[in-house]
Amino acid sequence: GGGIAACGNVANSTCTDTGLNNRTCECAVGFSGISPAAFADNENEFSGICVDDDGCALNGGGIMACGNVDNSMCTENGPNSRICECAAGYTGIEPTELADDSNDFFGQCVDVDGCALNGGDVLACGNIANSVCTDNGLNSRICQCDVGYEGIEPTELTDDKNDISGVCG
Repeated sequence: GGGIAACGNVANSTCTDTGLNNRTCECAVGFSGISPAAFADNENEFSGICVDDDGCALNGGGIMACGNVDNSMCTENGPNSRICECAAGYTGIEPTELADDSNDFFGQCVDVDGCALNGGDVLACGNIANSVCTDNGLNSRICQCDVGYEGIEPTELTDDKNDISGVCG
């Protein structure tokens, strides 16, 4: 028989027929740990462990594993697979599963508008009437009373936190 039985029953290995009673055994794509070896007839000396490669180390690792898209992040997803998506605080590209050395992750990951969080407008500022929100960069915003109103000091809020209270009167 063929398959992994022809390669010493090493899990995650592949057998390639190379001619009359000859074969090459090696770790399957996405696995490493044993150098390829050639065998003839009934030889079956292929042994060791083929371990899952880190999909996020492919193409140079880091953002290179995700099409070199700035502000992207890579998450290992099993044998030779990874999920690429925009990092926290960024949006623009749907999470994408990539396999092998594929690098089909395209687009831009852009800063989330802090004032659009929690429903936007005054909802981004704790639903305080007469408050105004100003985007402050990466997933951040400044909430304060609108011109002509007093009551709350300018307060920086990050992510979807809405820990601000008071009245603008």
